Order: sequence, then structure tokens, then C-alpha cells
Amino acid sequence: MCGIGGVVRWGDKPIKEEQVGMLLVDNEHRGNDASGLVIQQSDGKLNVLKKDIPGWKLVTSQEYEDFIKAHLHPESRSVLVHARGASIGNPRDNNNNHPIHAGLSAVIHNGVIRNSSELFGTLKLERKSEPDTDIARAIFDKWGLTEKAITMLGKGTGSGAIAVVHPEYPNKLALIRSGNPLTLASNENFFFFSSEKATLHKACRPYIERMGMWFQAQRPDVDFSNMVDNTGWIIGPKGLESHTECKICVGGYTEPWRKTYEEYETRQKKWDDKKSKMGVIKGNGPKKPAWCYDCKKEWWIPNGGIYSQYICNKEEGGCGKALWSPPEDDKPLIHGIGIRVH
Repeated sequence: MCGIGGVVRWGDKPIKEEQVGMLLVDNEHRGNDASGLVIQQSDGKLNVLKKDIPGWKLVTSQEYEDFIKAHLHPESRSVLVHARGASIGNPRDNNNNHPIHAGLSAVIHNGVIRNSSELFGTLKLERKSEPDTDIARAIFDKWGLTEKAITMLGKGTGSGAIAVVHPEYPNKLALIRSGNPLTLASNENFFFFSSEKATLHKACRPYIERMGMWFQAQRPDVDFSNMVDNTGWIIGPKGLESHTECKICVGGYTEPWRKTYEEYETRQKKWDDKKSKMGVIKGNGPKKPAWCYDCKKEWWIPNGGIYSQYICNKEEGGCGKALWSPPEDDKPLIHGIGIRVH
């Protein structure tokens, strides 16, 4: 379970840091293994900051302060934020943290795309990081912020609340909901979205200092709604430009429960152990091929093994990235033995 949020400027007032910080920190109870944000400028340029720390630590860090000063301008168009509850992809590798970004689109996602490995093969796309969200990044990198990209994403199975910005599509946002909750809010200056409505109540109302004390404004100038399920939107400078069916979640959806704070230390130890403790596969039992989409190398793993639990063997010239099922149209020679992450 993760938390996502964002704010788009469509009026004259600039996006404020307190709006960004509130969206991030107030979603933290949904995931605190990592946190991040992306700022899109009016010319489309994207600036990304992400770390394997909780949101409250990020927004109080010097790195965040410097990032905001450098990149959040009065003319900045939008900011997307993500609070990660890590599942696939160790957060110690920052490539696995959100926003998922490999040079073009930047994607934030709450949910899971269970057939992401298969989609990489059938759509002939290149994986850049371990999480299932990377398939959304690859799709929007190839097809841009278009209805076709949303349709392609609809080939996924699982669930998702997803937001995407792309440097070649200034002033636009792709927003997808299938299963996972996504609440919207707007006034004459901003469009907001978040995994939970309570977060929007805080982010939409500025804080005011009076007599050395801070108060939250209570002006009733914000309207709320829930995004339509199984739908993908393209939102432009004048509002909604298109809506396309995107049904990732088949059947009912149940919001998961995660002990975000109670089990924080246990999870961090697990991620640290996964980074540092690795063993080579031994024995002569049945094996099957697995593929590294970064090195373009194929490896053996035990038959019945889960692809994402194995990495490209650095001892034999690999890169250390997670392995996945081989592309159907590619028949490379078997390179060596993969390494399992315990």
C-alpha cells in the first residue's frame, strides 16, 4: 500500500511548498519505506527527488529544502508526490523508488500490476527498474500522454491509482484509477488529487501565521469528488481533454492494511539484509531461464523460482538488477547462474 498525491496549477497563484509537503507527509501512513516527488516546469522539464526515507524525514532534510528552492518556481506547472510502501524492488536501490523515472515520463503508482513482466515481453519494452510500476513508465515513455498509452496500460492486471507527467507534454497530466482509491479537489487556482480525502482537506487550505502562531484557513472554496473507477484521464491546461477506459482491476477491490509504523524497523532490516546477503545457486536440480533487461543476458534459476527474487550475477559480469521472464521473441544463449537474494 502506497500513498500518492499531486497539485496542478491552472490559475494565477503559484504552487506553495506547504501544499507539496502536506500532500507527501499526510500520505506517509500509507507507506514510509521511501518518498519522492517530481516537479514539472511550464516548458515540460521534470525535476525528481526521491530517497529511501519516510516523507517527514525528506521534507525536513537540507536536500529537500535545496531542491524546492532550486525547482519550485511561480510558473511551475505541477508537483506529484509518492509515499512508498515497498513490495517489489528494494528501496535501497533508488531506481526502485517513486517517481519511477528513466529520462522521459515520471510515474507514481499505488497498487500492483501483476503481469508486468509478461507485458514487457509482449509489448517489446525495456525494463529499467524492478517494481511492477516500471511497465507504466515504459508504456508512457513510448506512447506519451495519449489515449493509446492508457489503453495499453489497460492490458495490465491488478489494480492502480497512477499519475504521470512527461517532458514532451508540457502542462498535461495523465491520471488513472482502477480499484485503488483516488480523491479529487479543485478551486479556481489548483487541481488536487490524493489517495485520501483527509489529506486534501489539509493540503487545499493554506496555513496562516498570526501573533506567532499557525492556523489553518477554513475558507469553503474547495470542491471534492472521487475519480471514476476504471478510467484514464488526460488533463490539460484547460481541464479534462479525454477519458479512456482502463480496467486493470477485475472484480472487487479491498484496501490492504499495512503496519506502516509498527513494523518499520523490521522492514528496514529486511531491505538491508536483501541488499547485503546473497548466495549463489548450487546443485543440479531442474532450472529455467531468466532474463536481465538491463544487461540483455539470460541466466539459470531453479525451476519454480520467482524471477524477482533473483538478480543478474555480478560475479559473472552481471549488473545486479532483478531477473524476469525472458522475452518470447528473444533466444539468447544461457550466460550463467543467477544469484538469489535471500
